[in-house]
Amino acid sequence: GVPGFRLPVIPVLAVAALASYIYMRTSGALKASDVFSLGSSTRGDWLLVVVRFLCFAVLLWALLAVRMPEALFALPRRSLRLWAMVMVFYPIASVLAQGIVYRAFFMKRYSSMFPQVLRIVAGAAVFSFGHIAFANPIALVFTFIGGLMFLSTYAKSGSLLLSGVEHALYGDLI
Repeated sequence: GVPGFRLPVIPVLAVAALASYIYMRTSGALKASDVFSLGSSTRGDWLLVVVRFLCFAVLLWALLAVRMPEALFALPRRSLRLWAMVMVFYPIASVLAQGIVYRAFFMKRYSSMFPQVLRIVAGAAVFSFGHIAFANPIALVFTFIGGLMFLSTYAKSGSLLLSGVEHALYGDLI
């Protein structure tokens, strides 16, 4: 890479989300109301998201408590204000844009090219690759798994809102 050059991730993501949104709106693949729609999500879908998240959260807490106890709640201990800002603005500035690009656009754009299972796996790989800027192999593994979950939730429910809530829960937890 170019020494000293850093790609501004959030602005690039915002531009990609806006371009994807405009493309989908003009092609008729997405209505404005689809962004915050419940789709065909059911209480069971919401329950699955919550239970899966709680299981992961407990597992992560236990793993950190044993392997890296100093990492537990490090951000809120260091800066409660920054932590609160991340909890609020991460879903708005990042999760919403990622949902438009990595879920809605990807699933709609490639729906005729791949069967759904392959779209979900390929979409999870693309979602994971989108996190390569972190230069952390563990983050790539976790985002691939997250991508599988978020895309599966979106494919089953048709709800960007539900898949976005799920994504925000994990992102805020991490």
